[in-house]
Amino acid sequence: MSTIVACDFPPVAASTEAVMCACCQTKKRSSNSTTCSKRCEWFATQRCAQCGRAQRQDMSFCSKACASHSVHANWCPTCTVRQCTAGSQHCSEACANAADPSAVVVQRPRSKKVDGATHCLLRAEDRERTTVANMFKGVTVMGVVQIAPNPVHRRAYLNHRAAVETRMAQNRAPKYGFGGEGNEHKRFCSVDLACAMQSGSDGVVHPCSNPSCEACQLITNGFNLQRTGLQSHYCMATADVAASWSSPSPSGLRAVCVARAVTGCAQILRSPENISEPWAHGFDSCVVSDGDATFDGTYLFSDDSIEALYIVLLM
Repeated sequence: MSTIVACDFPPVAASTEAVMCACCQTKKRSSNSTTCSKRCEWFATQRCAQCGRAQRQDMSFCSKACASHSVHANWCPTCTVRQCTAGSQHCSEACANAADPSAVVVQRPRSKKVDGATHCLLRAEDRERTTVANMFKGVTVMGVVQIAPNPVHRRAYLNHRAAVETRMAQNRAPKYGFGGEGNEHKRFCSVDLACAMQSGSDGVVHPCSNPSCEACQLITNGFNLQRTGLQSHYCMATADVAASWSSPSPSGLRAVCVARAVTGCAQILRSPENISEPWAHGFDSCVVSDGDATFDGTYLFSDDSIEALYIVLLM
């Protein structure tokens, strides 16, 4: 059973020491309690820090399931009440040194919270890889690279999506294709691949520095109109169409990016030749459709309106 470990945090001034949580010692306590949260309260009373039930004798959780949930949420496995620092399995050196080698160990997955720059080549047995691969029919999926989001780009995308949703609600604008918040849809982008996109033994993909390799540039920098010199990002609703548009690399591989796209209030057109500054008329995007609900081409005019999720390698 774990006990709270004193960590080498900056000294707390005497005037504020009394209001700090007696358990984690990093946050201010509640006005009517000695702890800052339910988690700290449960841990202080020898209960499972994840759900509040009675602890097992060999661990500070009620079950391996709660221990696994705690690890996935980036909580320190030693004290269970402080978040792990970036690139570490513990919240501090003190917790790392105090870790019980005989305790039940729950392996921490490759997590974006631990290392935000890690791009993982999903394994064949991963359910997430199977879900993405099933989007592509008639082609052989050779690999699926999960793109770790850039925190700055991620925040800008979420803020943009929320702003579009608010504006659409105020104007009572209909959502094209019954999209999600901000009329968000899953979209597919054809990208050029100039390398083999290999991964190490740990599954981490290191993008190449070739400026003509759009797939690696997308992994490194995200969607960037200034870099491409284009006026819009073009993506498609159908994975098979995007795959047929992508150019093969010297090794014969093709690449398609799976992305989230905020289409907002979309201007629906029959031909791309009719696109003329849709943002000037209150539109967030432009959708060119031939009338078939399974195919459309979407033009997005802002980097904040699209977020890359995966690079799918096809043969």
